[in-house]
Amino acid sequence: MYGLKSPDEFILAFKLVGFGAVLYYFYLVVRSDLSSMRNLIVLSVLMIFQMLFFALELQVAGLITMFAKRNVDLNILGYDVPAASVGMINPFTIVVAGTLMTFLLKMKDDNGRLRFGFGLSCIPLCFIAFYIGILNADDGGMVGFIYFFIGMAAMAFGELFINPYIQSQCSVLAPVEKRGFIFGFTMLSISFGGNVWFKISR
Repeated sequence: MYGLKSPDEFILAFKLVGFGAVLYYFYLVVRSDLSSMRNLIVLSVLMIFQMLFFALELQVAGLITMFAKRNVDLNILGYDVPAASVGMINPFTIVVAGTLMTFLLKMKDDNGRLRFGFGLSCIPLCFIAFYIGILNADDGGMVGFIYFFIGMAAMAFGELFINPYIQSQCSVLAPVEKRGFIFGFTMLSISFGGNVWFKISR
């Protein structure tokens, strides 16, 4: 409630906490032995890529919704879908695709890096689908909903490969006594991604 009543103060407090968390993470890196230092550096690189991924995915609530409202034909089977509802494509894809992957695929750790790379590639695949939709837009400049859906689904599909890999690597690479903080820091990095994109897009 405080964040809603005083958003400026809340954002400032979040920045201070985030800055403190980053400093503490660097402190852990510097104070660790060589093996732990290498592990933490690897985790930091993974978190940077995760941050960049979510900086784009979090635009579902902003720029992408505006794109859907202005440039996508949201008339589906004769029913006009509100632009604000397009965000549900993301959780719908995660639930359906995640369930299918659980039953149909054996997700082994030895190909985790390949899955992580594929997850990152889903972002350009998303915008490629949008671009193809723009090229095939109707005379009124409206993009077909199928292109938009494929793009959004690709983005959500990428999340299925990125988050689990990051979390699994935290449990393997993070020092045991600091594992709780590292897990929390990986989630905080997602917020950093959203904040960075907000600053750039203003």
